[in-house]
Amino acid sequence: YGVDITSLQGPAINSQCKKRLFISLGEGTTNRLTDCKTYSEESYTIPGAVNEDRKGCLFSEGNIIISGNGTLVVDGLYNHAIVTDGCYYQRPGVTIAIKDAAKNGIHIKGDSDDNTGCYIRGGAIYASLSGTAGKGIKSDMDIVVAGGKIEVITSGNGTYDSSEADTSSAAGLKADGSIYIEAGELSLISSGTGGKGISAD
Repeated sequence: YGVDITSLQGPAINSQCKKRLFISLGEGTTNRLTDCKTYSEESYTIPGAVNEDRKGCLFSEGNIIISGNGTLVVDGLYNHAIVTDGCYYQRPGVTIAIKDAAKNGIHIKGDSDDNTGCYIRGGAIYASLSGTAGKGIKSDMDIVVAGGKIEVITSGNGTYDSSEADTSSAAGLKADGSIYIEAGELSLISSGTGGKGISAD
């Protein structure tokens, strides 16, 4: 309901619980999350944890489910803007605005039980990314777009990943599985070298 969180130590929201994280955006509100370019390793910033995995501004070990009729503005200065080790589910009415991210806008590991990483039922996602090989939405599993509007602009160039012995380039949507587009409107522009609108394995 109009929250504004800027972290000077690490993620703005850091959920280490492997259960579902519900985020409800108050109707008509604009909510902002910003992290910092360098995460602190001081013990008080990660109490009770050893080598805690912190991958971005809004981070969850479990599934992220976003609902409501408000706007969430996220800046990922350290790595990804929104990242989950589970799946990402977006309901109608939600507006996500990612002004920039050091790497990916929304980064999803996915839920191996149903092979779904990202499910967009509606709402809107706007992302403008300039990082090297940055993706608007990146899922290790399938992406399903069943409604809503997705606008992604990437300008970062591609890079060679020596560990994978392969090149990695920017993309609007990137899935290591399949991408299913059942409804909705997509505008995906990648202007850097090797950039792609849609990329799926």
